[in-house]
Amino acid sequence: MNTTELAAFLGTEPGLAALRALQGLGVLGGGPVAAASVGAVADPPGPQAILDWQPRGSGDDLTFERGQFFRGKPKVIGPKKEGALRVCLFGESMAAGFPLSPAYSPAIALQDMLQGAVGSRAVEVIDVAMANMGPSEQLRVAEAARQIAPDVFVFMGGNNWHYGLSVEPTASPAARVQYAQAVRAGGSARLASTFRDELTNRARVMVQVLVAAARAVQATPVVVIPPVNHAWERRTPPPWLGQQRTARWFEALAVGEQALAVGDAEAALVASSTMKRLEGDSALTGVPEGLAKKAHLAAGRLTEARDAAMAAVSAANWHNVAWALPQVPSFVADVVRAECAALGCACIDLEAVFAEHTGSPFLDFRMFFDQCHVSVEGLQVAMAEVAATIIATVPDVPDVTGSGTEQGERRQALLDGAPPPTSMTVGSAWFQAAHWMSQFAPVPDPAVLEAGLVTCLQRAVDADDHFRTVMLDALRLKNAATSPTLQAAFPAAVRVPGLGGVLSSTRLNGSWVNALLATCRERHVDGIDDGIDDGIDAVVDAVVDDVIASHDRALRRGVDLSHPAHADWFWERTPLAAHDPNERQGTPYYRGAWPESAFSFFCAGDEDVAVDLVARAPSVGAVEVFINDVAVGSLPFVAPSTTWQRWRGTLPARNLVRGVNRVRLRWPTLDVDDDVAIADASRLLALGIDADLFPVFGEVYSFRAHTMGTP
Repeated sequence: MNTTELAAFLGTEPGLAALRALQGLGVLGGGPVAAASVGAVADPPGPQAILDWQPRGSGDDLTFERGQFFRGKPKVIGPKKEGALRVCLFGESMAAGFPLSPAYSPAIALQDMLQGAVGSRAVEVIDVAMANMGPSEQLRVAEAARQIAPDVFVFMGGNNWHYGLSVEPTASPAARVQYAQAVRAGGSARLASTFRDELTNRARVMVQVLVAAARAVQATPVVVIPPVNHAWERRTPPPWLGQQRTARWFEALAVGEQALAVGDAEAALVASSTMKRLEGDSALTGVPEGLAKKAHLAAGRLTEARDAAMAAVSAANWHNVAWALPQVPSFVADVVRAECAALGCACIDLEAVFAEHTGSPFLDFRMFFDQCHVSVEGLQVAMAEVAATIIATVPDVPDVTGSGTEQGERRQALLDGAPPPTSMTVGSAWFQAAHWMSQFAPVPDPAVLEAGLVTCLQRAVDADDHFRTVMLDALRLKNAATSPTLQAAFPAAVRVPGLGGVLSSTRLNGSWVNALLATCRERHVDGIDDGIDDGIDAVVDAVVDDVIASHDRALRRGVDLSHPAHADWFWERTPLAAHDPNERQGTPYYRGAWPESAFSFFCAGDEDVAVDLVARAPSVGAVEVFINDVAVGSLPFVAPSTTWQRWRGTLPARNLVRGVNRVRLRWPTLDVDDDVAIADASRLLALGIDADLFPVFGEVYSFRAHTMGTP
């Protein structure tokens, strides 16, 4: 067989099957010989870098330096001073202070609190946390940090411990083969249970190794369990459930959401129970638990709502197909507590601390920016608890707070004595909270989402009046003429700590824009700091006019509404629509994982907009097109469509508004044989090919919109 024939053979399913079999036996490399050599490579001699700190010198002259670009202090770590208390703070983005670092971070707050509490003794808090740090890197950092002889290791990680274990849309061929084996053994439930078993084992090992790293240099380990925002919404689609249960799951969800909309909490709980039964013995989505959470909240049952929220986290995080953002599930928290008890080291459960502080078992956006990153208040409470624990457990650390021996009293004394962050920092926190909620919170009802965003934006303005100007600049940066980073408003706006990532987004993000507009008008933004209200609406309207004019020019050229910039639900991810951090067109076409898909665009609303939709769907029926909740046409599918079909229609000016307009596609009711879909997915995964473990309601190749008369 020559190379051409071999290539042709490997392009067939039998050829791929043969290739995967040989790879599994190790015949083609990566087998036993390669694996046996992994541990044979010795560590390089000499001092090791600690994250972005590079070693300089050796022996008694060994120091570590970090570049000025990197966040936080100190910039140089030298030999520990006699009698100083040196604390290393480890962890992921929460511990690193996202999104406020370097202006404010857990390390800064802990430094201030400890220094104020221990009197004249010198305190050094070394920030060795980093956003997106995976578990293996955390272990390496803990090992490397032993070089600087800390007295205390504070481990505040766990949100990212799932890295490499969860089912990923972008998995390698070898991983897909493993997925197929699990599916054949027990469906998606086996994938979920395998993930939970592996994550449980990893959590156990992580605690054991981290604590051992601290004790190897006679340091005191303090393990902190990150908390979860119970109010965060999770909306994870079900995998194919088998026996035609998938379509019934979506029907039950619609019933439950309608029940909540009319205030019938008990009917929503019934729908939740139906969905759980359809998922089977292994919870797979977290959506029925989320439905139950909202029903309990509506009925005032906070403890039950908290329990449902945590059950939702544990159910949803086995895959990363629908933006399963990092959180610590209950079963991981249980392992951490048990291991710390067995090892005899301090363990801080921040959920319990926050509940005591707020007086409520149900935690919400008072203590969080998003699903796991804490607010300014949450950060301060967390670090006060860490400081109080260090004072209580580390030998020879004096306590000058005068609070006695009660942990809660000591924590409160530390909070009362800590210097507050600047008003600009607090305002930035709330402003960023609104933005990240608009990006990631999968709330189907735009009105509900926008109300939450407005609350955050109002708090930003209340914290610091400068955010009136920032909000106007954020609106200006939605101008479609050029990238936000190239606009005149950008350099001034990003002087506020933490706003670079927020304001550089190229997404239209209709809910964010509407919330900015509403808050600008309510908070009387005139853009001129002269103390005179000289026509608020006129000033805001002038900014909006400029933005709309730029989008109208884009509409004359034509825009593709299926591009990620126009998608309402950034959290939608399917295998062919995988992670696209740069917000480019990261997939050949859009895939709808829910019965409806939503897109937004700006226009003046004074002329008709023509649309050209090219789509297909696996079910018989029609995709219905809505503009601002008004039906304007449909594209029928008389048979399950494997070929693209076209619909040309019009969005009438009478149904458009000046500003943000929303287009919804309502897909045909799911009518696919679950068991056939599961078998097809398993067969393809076994060959290392991408496959649909999750249903797809419809696909959009292009959704071009342009003003009438455009060629």
